[in-house]
Amino acid sequence: MTTDEISGYLFLEDKNQKGDLAIVFGIRDWRDPLEKAIELYKTKNVNKLLFTGGVNRGSMQHEALNMYEEALRLGIPKIDLLLEDKATNTLENVIFSKKLLEEKIY
Repeated sequence: MTTDEISGYLFLEDKNQKGDLAIVFGIRDWRDPLEKAIELYKTKNVNKLLFTGGVNRGSMQHEALNMYEEALRLGIPKIDLLLEDKATNTLENVIFSKKLLEEKIY
């Protein structure tokens, strides 16, 4: 699969649809994804934000926790934030987030 094929799958055309939740995967440089998630929340395109990811082995930063704390600092109410802080890879992000959602919301 080429980079263009992957990008076409991941970055779908924006149809301004609202969602219940945005899942924000942890990455080393988490500020850009956090900024987009905050924008989605503040424009009422999503009702909740779920941050997922454990400690980054390279930077030793706790990605999801850092995003969660920054979202709180930026005024997002704690009731609208969810934190999954154990995942160490993308598959775990999905599995652990799904479990958290089953326990907390759905």
